[in-house]
Amino acid sequence: MKHQDWQRDSREVNVKWIKGWNGDTSYLAEWHALDNRFDSSSVCVNHRRGSIDYRECRKAAKVHFREQCRAWEKRWARDGQEWSKQMEQRYCSAANGFSPMG
Repeated sequence: MKHQDWQRDSREVNVKWIKGWNGDTSYLAEWHALDNRFDSSSVCVNHRRGSIDYRECRKAAKVHFREQCRAWEKRWARDGQEWSKQMEQRYCSAANGFSPMG
């Protein structure tokens, strides 16, 4: 998605390889976003709910969201761009509100 195409009320599906929380493995993680917020129930929806991969993917997603929150905070502080602020809000909201056990 290009920066200028970003719309705050858009729906999107994110698919990303993320590092496992313990650093040993990577997981292909899918989650959905609406109105610049991740739908917590959709995190790792591409794995069978209740499976070990699902649980490990969700733990890894929590770490990923926290790391992305920090990175986007720094980027927004550097560039002051609206896109950076929106991404910072998105990831920090997930970092603070997402529970892998939920």
